[in-house]
Amino acid sequence: MKLILIIFVLTILADRESYPISKNNSVLLPLTTYTESNERNIVMPYKIKHGHNKRSGKSPEYKAWDAMIQRCTNPNCKAYHYYGGRGITVCNNWKDFVKFFSDMGKQPFPKAQIDRIDNNGNYEPSNCRWTDHKTNARNSSQTILTVNEVRQIKQLISETTLTRKTIGEIFNVSKACIVDIGLGRRWADV
Repeated sequence: MKLILIIFVLTILADRESYPISKNNSVLLPLTTYTESNERNIVMPYKIKHGHNKRSGKSPEYKAWDAMIQRCTNPNCKAYHYYGGRGITVCNNWKDFVKFFSDMGKQPFPKAQIDRIDNNGNYEPSNCRWTDHKTNARNSSQTILTVNEVRQIKQLISETTLTRKTIGEIFNVSKACIVDIGLGRRWADV
């Protein structure tokens, strides 16, 4: 029975034009039942949206979208002050997951994150991309150092007798940050 239902749903999804679409882009599927005397009954339509918010677990794309919406619109979200509190918004189209997914597509690799190219810009198709954690973290309003500054720090560590504390004071970062850069725990690829 489950296999028949799955095939039925896939057939319907492949031919969306034949079925009514609700206001929120849900396909309205007629659910047919039969009585003991083989009389056909049409029951209330069953809604299938995008399939990314399933009981078995939300898709990575849906989780990324939901987190983006929360960061920009929910003052109770712990990251709100970095996003919505700074005036970062989500474009109107992307407030609908189906439209967001249509623009961004599937994650190109596991654990990909949404990154705003212009960190002070909004979440919109022209300003967003899928990227890895490292690239996303470096494109943050909280990132203090640039790639050139990290290169200078590494040069000072290897070519001078300056203490880590002094180098940190020069670049206005903590001694721990300088130690981590020197040990390759941060910015190892620079």
